[in-house]
Amino acid sequence: MKEVIVVVPCYNEEETLPHIIEALNEVRNRLKSKFLIDFLFVNDGSSDKTQVLLDKAATVDKHVFYREFSKNVGHQSALRAGLRAAVDYDAAIMMDADMQHPPELIDQMLDQWQKGFKIVQMIRKDSSEETGVIRFWIGKLYYQLINWISDLKLDYGASDFRLIDKSVTEIVNASKENNLFLRGYFSWLPASRTTIEYMPNKRIAGLSKYNLKKLLDLALRSVIQFSEKPLRLATIMGLVFAAASFIYGIFLIISHLLGLHTVSGWASLMVVILFCFGINFVLLGIIGNYLAHSINIQKERPEYIIASEKLRFVK
Repeated sequence: MKEVIVVVPCYNEEETLPHIIEALNEVRNRLKSKFLIDFLFVNDGSSDKTQVLLDKAATVDKHVFYREFSKNVGHQSALRAGLRAAVDYDAAIMMDADMQHPPELIDQMLDQWQKGFKIVQMIRKDSSEETGVIRFWIGKLYYQLINWISDLKLDYGASDFRLIDKSVTEIVNASKENNLFLRGYFSWLPASRTTIEYMPNKRIAGLSKYNLKKLLDLALRSVIQFSEKPLRLATIMGLVFAAASFIYGIFLIISHLLGLHTVSGWASLMVVILFCFGINFVLLGIIGNYLAHSINIQKERPEYIIASEKLRFVK
């Protein structure tokens, strides 16, 4: 019998935990003749009663396990912690705790996995009426921009709701990068994959944990980790401005020698200088972000610190 683990990151999910556990138990009971399914909840430094509920659930149900962080470090790190504890399972399923990822679709994911696909990616199917016009088009633009800059092939609506085979889990766990952008990583991996479209459920309680700041940070991380295009663009822009300055310098010399040049106003000179300085700072910022990412990898600091855990396999 194949062994499967469902990895669920949690951050202040005391209102949703009973519902997701109940729904997962229904799936487990329905598939118990085919698969042995365990649940691993990763408590990402919650400040509510999330850990209390996880302790209780792990005591009542022997197939419920958890890892608790000492502080909040982020959704992607919580998934990494779950996958590091899932390497002994034949497959791992990642999903959120807010019930927007329908647990009843686990059956279809497992069917595709048994057909030989190593990655089963769920694609959120929604419209501007459901998500809001502004958020919908910003999301569309974000995926197109990321794909252009990074050479990835991210599908719009591809979230962290997916199934991966044990062989893929081992590859992810072997990566030394911290704060890995998993959507990009799984898109980049040369593994057999398929997609399944789904309609998201309504959020049971609370709001999305991804605010604007976190979304921007995720976007920046995806570019830095999977693309060198910004650095190449910075080089091209530097060469263009250097060439333009050189040509303009020659023009000024010729104009002066021919007596055709008159001193222009102060305002136009300051605009050019300030514009060039602004471009320089932007380019320095791009290079600085890449250097910071490289330095963080070299530091090899722990991505998270486990405060407590209960696992089926001792790590």
